[in-house]
Amino acid sequence: MAAQSKLSREAGDLVRQLGLRTTNDIIDDMNREFQEAREENEARRHVSRQERRREAERRRKEGARAARRVEAMRNMQEDIQEQAGPSTAPPVSCVLAEEPETSK
Repeated sequence: MAAQSKLSREAGDLVRQLGLRTTNDIIDDMNREFQEAREENEARRHVSRQERRREAERRRKEGARAARRVEAMRNMQEDIQEQAGPSTAPPVSCVLAEEPETSK
């Protein structure tokens, strides 16, 4: 802030004694509010990045768990098929039955 003359300071003091604000007071308040808003916004962005990282990590872990479950089911199915051995039953065939004729 630029140096104020004695007259300017006295004028500012008089304005404040009257319960008013000087242009510099308004500008200082605006700068202070802007800085506070900037700090809050940066804090929010930081939290938001952390939340996105946590969510990505949670999804990655859930995907890995799902892949392990699928692999375990495949292994179990293969084990059952190996234990059962080759099928000795003849193949099943399907024959469509004719529809019975209905009397009119």
